[in-house]
Amino acid sequence: MHSPYAFSLINDVIGEKYFYYAYQDVYSHVNRLCAYCFRGDSRRREYHRFLFRLSNFKKPSQILSIGSDGGVDLLFLMAPDKRIRGTLVDYVPKNMDTAFRLCEENRNFTLVESHFDLFVVNLEELLKSKTDFQLIVIHRSLSPFLKQKAVELCLLYQNEDCLIVVDGIYSSSADTQNWKSFQINPKVTVSFDLISCGLFSINNKLKKKNYKYYM
Repeated sequence: MHSPYAFSLINDVIGEKYFYYAYQDVYSHVNRLCAYCFRGDSRRREYHRFLFRLSNFKKPSQILSIGSDGGVDLLFLMAPDKRIRGTLVDYVPKNMDTAFRLCEENRNFTLVESHFDLFVVNLEELLKSKTDFQLIVIHRSLSPFLKQKAVELCLLYQNEDCLIVVDGIYSSSADTQNWKSFQINPKVTVSFDLISCGLFSINNKLKKKNYKYYM
């Protein structure tokens, strides 16, 4: 039996099939400014739509994207409400350039530029100084080691209202092992294995339980 919280996430976010016009609006914006920026398959498109629905459900005021696909993920996360403030931290020059091109019109967008050797240090500084992100997405482009460090830092510094998405949990054996370790972490309460990505809450008021659901 699902808890009310899990039931709402499954029905209103994960399993929601309603088509939002915002989906097409974001892709039109991307194609207008950078036609080559997104060539995702149907699974990637479903992932983007999931991020929109999750943000629409969570209604965050502050979102953080750790790593990116050039800002497309962040556009979907910020699409539900113009007041959402989105921060992207990345170290890949091409991704940062593309993200700036796609998001520079949005006054609520902040790009934190880093370098590979300083990425963990810069990320820790950001999470330590700003502990009120309600939604954090860790992109699949990061190595398993960087994903692991990102999750560890999120669990260390962010408050219990935060929802965390880990993209590409089955991209490699190391990613899979990391995901299993995240699920049993004492700070993680409710987790959802969605195959293409993982989602978990650190709200200690929720009873610990792991779910598996195919989007």
